[in-house]
This record gives sequence, C-alpha cells and structure tokens, in this order.
Amino acid sequence: MGMSQEDICAGSSAAWAHYTKLIIDGHRFDLEKRAYQQELLSYWTMDGKKKTNEVIQTGSQVGKTIGKVIEATHGAMYNKYPQGIIFYFPQRTGVDVFSAGRFQYFLDDNPHVKAMLGKTNRNDCRRIGKTNIYFFGAGASIRVKGEAKDASSARSTPADWIILDERAIFDEDMAKQLNQRLGNSTIARRTDVGTPKIPGDGLDTIYQASDQRQWFIKCEKCNHYTCAEDEFIADADKAIIVYQGKGYTACSHCREPIVPWAPGSKWVPKYPDRTTQGYWVSQMLNPNRNLELMLQQWHDPEAYQWTKEEFYRTVLGMPYITAEHKLTQQMVYSCIGMDKMCESSRVRTVMGVDIGKVLHYVIGIKRGKKQYDILKVGRVADQYELHDVAEKMNVQFAVIDHDPEIHMVEEFQKHEKYAIFLNRYSDTMRGQPVYIDKGDKKGTVTSGRTKFCDMTHDAISDRQFNLPRRCPEMDEYAFEMTNTVKVLEKDEKTGLSVYRYRQLSNKPDHYFHASLYFLLAAQEVAEVKTNEIEGNNTLPQALNEFYL
Repeated sequence: MGMSQEDICAGSSAAWAHYTKLIIDGHRFDLEKRAYQQELLSYWTMDGKKKTNEVIQTGSQVGKTIGKVIEATHGAMYNKYPQGIIFYFPQRTGVDVFSAGRFQYFLDDNPHVKAMLGKTNRNDCRRIGKTNIYFFGAGASIRVKGEAKDASSARSTPADWIILDERAIFDEDMAKQLNQRLGNSTIARRTDVGTPKIPGDGLDTIYQASDQRQWFIKCEKCNHYTCAEDEFIADADKAIIVYQGKGYTACSHCREPIVPWAPGSKWVPKYPDRTTQGYWVSQMLNPNRNLELMLQQWHDPEAYQWTKEEFYRTVLGMPYITAEHKLTQQMVYSCIGMDKMCESSRVRTVMGVDIGKVLHYVIGIKRGKKQYDILKVGRVADQYELHDVAEKMNVQFAVIDHDPEIHMVEEFQKHEKYAIFLNRYSDTMRGQPVYIDKGDKKGTVTSGRTKFCDMTHDAISDRQFNLPRRCPEMDEYAFEMTNTVKVLEKDEKTGLSVYRYRQLSNKPDHYFHASLYFLLAAQEVAEVKTNEIEGNNTLPQALNEFYL
C-alpha cells in the first residue's frame, strides 16, 4: 500500500509546499522547473547523508533564504525541531526587515500556515505549532578585554537548528560562538547560507572545506551530464547557445540545448568523503534567468551598470576580488632579494610593531622616495624581547599599535630611549597623520586607516619594499600580508558606500599592520644614504642626519 499524501507531506518540505499550493512572493511554489531546490529543502541528501553541517553559496534571486523559510516552517509544523529554530542575521536591523517583511508576507499569502501561529507572534519569535522560530541579529554587543566578543543572542536561547543568513558579512568571532545554541540538542544542525564576497573569507572558506556539490544537468539527447557553471567559467561563449531566439546552456558533449530541470539532473559532490554538505547555486539554475542577456552582461558589465566583482558574486555565486584590493603571496615574493635578515645594524633604523598574543615587528630604513629596505621581521613573546631586538637593530624611531595592550605599550614607550609614537586608527581621516608629541619625541599618532592601508598595499604591489631573502619567517610574512582586503561597504551613519580594509575570516594579518606602522615611522625620518652593504648583518653608518 502506497504512502498517503499526508505522509508524503510530513516527510518532505518540498512535497508539502507542492501539495498545499504554497504561495511564495506572490507565485505558487513550483518544483518542476526548480528541481535543484528539492535537495536544498531537505534534511537529507539524495545520496543518503544527513545534513548536520550545510553551506549554501549562491548568487542572488535563486530562492536561497525563502527555501530555508519553507523548510523551517515545515519542520516547525511537524515538530521536527522541538527546541526551536534560529535564523541569524549579521545585524539586528536585518531581523526587522526580514521578519516584518518577507516572513510576514509569506504568512499572509498562506492562511493555512498563518492559522498554525501560536500566541507568540513577534518580529523576533514566531511560534508555529509547538516550535518557536527565532530571528536574531548576531552583532557583537560586548567586548571582553578588547578581543573576545559576545552577545546575548549567542548565549541565551537553545535550538536544534541554526541558520546563518548572509553569512559572508558576519563577524567571524560571533559566527563561531553561535554553535553554543546547539549544545543541548540531539539534532544540532547548522546551515550557513549567502552570497560570497571575497576568496578565502567566511562563507567561501566553509564551502571550500565542504564536499562542494554542483548541479549536473542531464542531456536528454546523449545522456551526458554538464555543470553549467564550470562550462561558463571555462568558456562563456561556448557554454551558452541561442536556440529559437532564447539562451540555453549547451550540453558539453553534443552541444544540444539543455535545461536545469531536465529529468535525471542531480547534485554531485566533488569530495564525497567530506562531512559538510556544500552547495553552489548560480543564477544559471533560475528558470526565469535570460541566459542570452547574462552572456552580454558577462562581456560588457559596465554597459549594464554591473561591475565584474558583482557579476561573479551575484550572478555566478562566486567570490571575487580585483588585484588592486588584495595582495597575493606572489606579489610579496616578487619583493624578496638575495640578502638574509640582519641580526644587527650600525645604521639607524625605524620599526613598526603590531600587538597581539605575540608582538610582530618590521624593521628597516628609507632609501629614497617610496623605497625601503626591510632588514628584519619577526615575532617576540613580550616587550623585553622586543627591547633586545630594537637595541641590536639600532632602532631610533618606532610606531606601535596602541591597542589592545594599552598599559604594556605605554610602559614600554616610557622606558625606551628612542622616539616611540603609539598609533590609533581613524576611519574618517583622509589627510596626513596627526602626531601629538608629549615630550622626548614620545606621544601618540592618529592615522587614516584606509589611506595607510592603501600605502601598505602599494608598498608591495609597486615593489617599494626590498625584503630579505626567503625563509620560514618570510613565508609567514607573505601569508599574513594577504589577509587584509579592501571592500566596498555601506557606512551605517551616512548610508554612503565607502572602501574599507578588513581582516579575512580572522586570519592573522599582524605583519600587514606592522608594515603599516613601519611606513608611518619612515615618513618621519630622512632618507638613509649608503655607499654599500657591509656584510649580511649590518649596514654602514648613514651619511646624513636621521631626523627631518
């Protein structure tokens, strides 16, 4: 005896949405032309794996968020997640926009769902059946000792399933804390979903560590399988063909037009042994997407008011960043010379220091206009070791990170015999840094973060730095220099789009900032003129005065 329709609906959110004629954004839910969504709407993959950890990397307008609303609503109605479901957004403002907007419209359009609402019906909590669906912002509200971050939304509410929407713009520390909500759950399910921004950051890092599922379309003529995204990236003109006045994906084998909803099409994992299920969903799978127009936008994005970055991100669902916004390790290695690091110096040097769990320093000299010799980079455990290094390297001027160890750096500044200024960044300053000398060339400096991050980027990309030859520490230096990137963000106060630098997924970037502080210090000294380098661990005495 076959299963009843009710049994089928209870077991599948996609079937439930189909049979109950669910209305989504004013249209009846139709799985026929969105076959790729069937697995995305399920707790289980088609190859029998439970999706305890799931990541969905998508373009825009492919149903990523509303799909999880359907699955969460279905799960609540059938009591599959008794401890509750939490939708997290990067900030609290996203909660009101989504819950009072799209989720409320979803309820209004579907009276049979709205009828299941309990007495709790607020923007931050909707009770459907016996299950609460929460909507929280995940912005950090508390800082502990300048480093650790916390928020009540990460601590106080238990859940069986958490969904992080727009994952690419989450604070990484907060995103990691949210698993606390699953500590008492036997289900303990997590989904990270969003449009990727930067290679190697947040969402992209999770997807790269997953089994990387891609949708393979079955050709009804030759039975060959084609991944539309892979073919488009390889050769866009070959991947899309125009047939009877309409754009189609071309079968990579027989060149016949194929459609994403063709029978037999399926998700195929690239790395089936990995435990996180990852999905890449581009607009090429959207049945309403005009692929002929998409091809034109690819070739000339500016004519359609696109940028190349936004096309990759919102259309292809891929992270992208231009070379001028992120350093690469190859750029750093192109600055490396033949000389090994100096262990001491007779010429007077300048130093930049970034403060973290250990102290990262960059020491060198200014050879000319926008020309610098970096003599030594390294890491030390504390201020005492830093004192010894500075003494050996004849440091005469230093800029040091003022935060987070304020007391330590102020004590260090007080006891050292050379000029030290403690730096604080400003996100609004555009001009020259402002030095406040409190006497004996010791004080504070305020610098424009974006301007001096640009200068640090250019010091590598324009090969202004002459770096010591390659060694394990220089490999670490090269790695850390690539973990700060320039991104376009909306200023919360003004609403304007502005470029800012930010750290990639909490990957270490201490050497980037130590190099920035070195450049700040080098601006305050005269060029060092030398006739020749004497040996590998020293420099001849400078011929001119050090201070300007």
